[in-house]
Amino acid sequence: MEDEISRILESIKNVYIPSFEEITRKNNDIINELFDKYLNYKQNIINKENANKIIDGYQYIKYDNIVLGDYIKYFDNTYFYDVNIKNAGFVLSKKNGELLIKNKHIFKLKNKYYFRKLTDEDKAKITLTEIINNKN
Repeated sequence: MEDEISRILESIKNVYIPSFEEITRKNNDIINELFDKYLNYKQNIINKENANKIIDGYQYIKYDNIVLGDYIKYFDNTYFYDVNIKNAGFVLSKKNGELLIKNKHIFKLKNKYYFRKLTDEDKAKITLTEIINNKN
């Protein structure tokens, strides 16, 4: 256990790790930005209220920062009267702004707004960073 904590501490040296509060704030900002132009439709008001629950445990991430193996969700505005956050799946590859995703099926996805599931290691790094920062 101590070796695992030491390994995690070593991996966060000189790397910016956002706090849970910062992640939540950024997610909320993105949700507001995404949904606000679609709030003329009742279903979108409901979907926006549920969106933060849907992405709880996820972090907004830009395409360039997605790595193979990430589990992601994305903003789907296919139907302007029913926009929502959708499950995608695990990233198998990325090329030219597109992701190859595996869930029940394998499919291509090209989107501007992704949310990556925080791994247990991510959560441990954030927690340790918050502990260290609170001591200083």
